[in-house]
Amino acid sequence: MITDVRTVLQDLPVDIRGFVVTDENGDPTVVLNARYNRETNLETYRHELEHIKAGDFHRHESADEIESRAHA
Repeated sequence: MITDVRTVLQDLPVDIRGFVVTDENGDPTVVLNARYNRETNLETYRHELEHIKAGDFHRHESADEIESRAHA
């Protein structure tokens, strides 16, 4: 179960909707692109939560492989 997820809005390149990073304690932060509207950011947030739930930070795969699997 996900309990604490920090979320920030940041101006990112338009081809990046968002991503997740972990801090030194392993706690996740979802970074959303401030250039997108609320609906897009909510969709991206849900997508990033799925990565957190799936434990994708503990996989030995590239980000491209993880995204391919997530969108399959």
